[in-house]
Amino acid sequence: YGGTVSSLIIHGLSTGLFDGAIMAGKSTRYSLLPEPFLARSAEEVLAAAGSKYTACPTLKILDKSLRGVKKLAVVGRPCQVIALRKRLMVEPELSEKIGMIVGIFCMWALNYKQLVGRLRAQFDISGAKKVDIPYNKFVVVTEEGPKELEFEPIRGMRNPTCDLCYDFTSEFADVSVGSTEWKEDWNTLIVRTDRGAALVDDAKKAGRLAAEPLPADRVELLRKASLGKKKRVLDELSKPGCAVGDYLVLSNKEKAVF
Repeated sequence: YGGTVSSLIIHGLSTGLFDGAIMAGKSTRYSLLPEPFLARSAEEVLAAAGSKYTACPTLKILDKSLRGVKKLAVVGRPCQVIALRKRLMVEPELSEKIGMIVGIFCMWALNYKQLVGRLRAQFDISGAKKVDIPYNKFVVVTEEGPKELEFEPIRGMRNPTCDLCYDFTSEFADVSVGSTEWKEDWNTLIVRTDRGAALVDDAKKAGRLAAEPLPADRVELLRKASLGKKKRVLDELSKPGCAVGDYLVLSNKEKAVF
């Protein structure tokens, strides 16, 4: 939807704001499996374009990528943005090498093995190109055309940790990007920091990005969706037997921060 993330990353690379970007790419071995990779050119960014609905361990290659660039951009889901910000809090020296954090809207990520198992039981996915979730449908685009599945069974394959994540819009990113569910071929873009604003403004001036204000009624819907996720997390945490202890763990470095 929209291509905003690709446009911003390509602009940052072309202007030297950063010389590499960690993104969720596409596996060359397994259908529909996203894999983290370091993009250093517009061609590599475009090769990774498209929404991914299964989890990708993007930060797995962070340390290796930092050794190979002067400035790095990171594109990630809300949980990954939070993890990166927390690391920068306890290792502030890394901030000099992180040139931009682009966050993606995310309600949940699907379990890859469960999803692929269900899809393979219905059709050949070896030629699957991408998946999409337009208006409560689950669509797999294959070489033979789109295949549509019921959405609710697919949603049941989300990772359980996603039900304990309160952040829908990547609140701690420099810029956050998601679908609009309102205007086809556009994204919703939230500018959160000064350096995020500088990137967006420069991309607009260069003609790489078109933008217009989000209508007030759509802003309110977005606000309600974000608040709704937070409330659902609180409800989940209050349930008897919730295994919250498995997820709320402080590292020794975090324990020392005040």
